[in-house]
Amino acid sequence: MVSCPACGLPLPYDCRCCGTKEERLDAYLRQMARELELVKRVIGGFRPTIEVALFDGRGQELGRERRAASVVKLDEFEYELRVRMRGARDAVAVEMTLYGADGRILFRRRVMGRFPDEVEVRWCIGVPRRVEG
Repeated sequence: MVSCPACGLPLPYDCRCCGTKEERLDAYLRQMARELELVKRVIGGFRPTIEVALFDGRGQELGRERRAASVVKLDEFEYELRVRMRGARDAVAVEMTLYGADGRILFRRRVMGRFPDEVEVRWCIGVPRRVEG
């Protein structure tokens, strides 16, 4: 699911800064259109940026890096974006932010776990041929 460009929470369910249900759904549709625009740019050779931030158990930031992603074509309209960064010994959370072609937030996710060595982020964007599940 895409994220709100203002608060970074998933649309349309978690974001509350967009207002009513209808406004959150409109924001979701705008973000989905931005994802498809990003796919068009990736097809043309654009490399999106992903920011990765590491946090300790108290929520203190241990490090942050923003890098151009390597792009792997999965299918005609589906791509995997990858970045790697060095972990941190006390890291228990990773926040990943994918930016659209316009430099604004497209997706933001936080994952809990242990990240002492290396963090590899893999993000799929595009239109999958079939939906799993």
